[in-house]
Parts: sequence; structure tokens; C-alpha cells
Amino acid sequence: MDLTPQEIRGQFLNSIMNENRVSLKAVYECMSENGDTIDNMDSIFDSEDEVSMRKCMVLLHIISRDQAQENLSYFFGVEKAGTDSIGSYIDQYKVLMITALMFNTLFYVSACNWCGLIQREVKILKKQGRGTPFSAHDTWTKIIRFPEPRHDAVAAARLGFSSFHEIPLSCDDTQGRLYFKGNDQQEVILEFRFEKIPPEAVPFELEVCFTTKHDQKEHTVVISADSYIEGTNIIKSGIISDIYYSDGISGEYTVKVKQLNFTVGLDNSK
Repeated sequence: MDLTPQEIRGQFLNSIMNENRVSLKAVYECMSENGDTIDNMDSIFDSEDEVSMRKCMVLLHIISRDQAQENLSYFFGVEKAGTDSIGSYIDQYKVLMITALMFNTLFYVSACNWCGLIQREVKILKKQGRGTPFSAHDTWTKIIRFPEPRHDAVAAARLGFSSFHEIPLSCDDTQGRLYFKGNDQQEVILEFRFEKIPPEAVPFELEVCFTTKHDQKEHTVVISADSYIEGTNIIKSGIISDIYYSDGISGEYTVKVKQLNFTVGLDNSK
């Protein structure tokens, strides 16, 4: 006798709960405490923030089961992407993700379709002999944390942009310096200067997250690879307004590095 879709779903949920050592009591408690988050869990597929990325990694690990390491490695571009590398994220989010699969039917369908598409892409890549990881989710692949700046002079009010903080930054074989620049209009530009001019492609783009001391406001600024002008060694953000940087940057700030697999500024159509 064939099982109904509801019975198949029930068996699947029971099996992943057992595999991840999640009890039914924990699931009901999680639903009680995180109802709004679970009702809106579908949003993680459209978000690029770090928390959504981690939830997607855990979701893919849970649903992929025996193929988790392979799928994670291809999809997120993370070597050895099994429980060893994302173990803390699994512990943090596994109950939440399983609860969402159980109580949010739309999310369950979306998650299964999403994971199925990834598995299909992995199979295609393997047939093509492509062992290089790819990132369909556009995720940030490396995070560098810097302590609070202590010795930089506070930027003076000037008409043009002047540097109020800079730090050396390297990723793999690429080195350079990151500059924070501001003017007297509380406008800020972030700029990264490569030590060497990229030969034909910008290897990464950056997302810088920092908090200004003046108002304890968090800011996220993206330095896009698209800003690169061929023949220079610079990529930079646009002008960001209403950043009250004159009292400096508070606490720890982060630079997220996204490795790129495409060439910027070249005509590939020929």
C-alpha cells in the first residue's frame, strides 16, 4: 500500500529528528518560543545576511543526510563542509529548522524543492567533471574580525574625503589595505587598495560591518567588485550618508569576504 504525502512527510520528519537527536518536546517548546520566526522562515532563501546563510547551511545538512558534506561543499564553496566545520551552527539551529519543517508547510515544500535543486546541480557538476565549489546562494565565504581601532586619529572636518581609519587586509594570496574615508557632511566611502593590480579579475568583494561610537548605530557597507576600474588597484563603495564617524568606531568590526568565480571588466562574449 502506497503511503500518502502526509505519511511520507511524517516518516521523514521522524527520521531527521532521530538522526539529529531532537525530541518532540524540544520541537513543541521551540514552536512556542519562536512562532513568528518559524512562520516567516521562508525568508532565509531570499536573504544574504550571515544568520540566514547559517540557517541554510544547517537546513541543507539536515535534509541532505548522507549527502550533506558533498552538497554543502559544492553549494557553499566550503572545503570539508561536514559536521566538523558547521557543527556549532547545527547545534544552534537544528531544533529551529526541524520545527519550521514540521509546523510551516510552505517552508517544508520550499526547503525540499531547494535542496532537490541543489542535489541536481551537484550531479550535473560531477558529470561535467567540475570539482570546483560554486555558490548559488551568493554567500559570504570568509569573515575577518578586527578589534576596535585604538590609534587612528579622528577625522577632521574637511570638504573632501580623508582617511580616518585604515587596516591591512589579506585573503589567500591577495594583500591590500582597507581605508575608511569621511568628509564634513557625515558621508563615508570605504575603499580597498590591492597591493598588486588584479591581472584580469577582481578575486573578491567585501562587506564591512561596524558601529559608530557617536550614536551606537550599526552600519553595513558593501565594496562591490563592479566598482573596479580596469588599470587601477582600487575597489570602493558608493557614498554612504548619515554616518556620524567623528567619534570613531566602537567595539569589534567585521569584514566579510566573498570569493568570486567570474571575471570583472572583461568581454567574455568573444
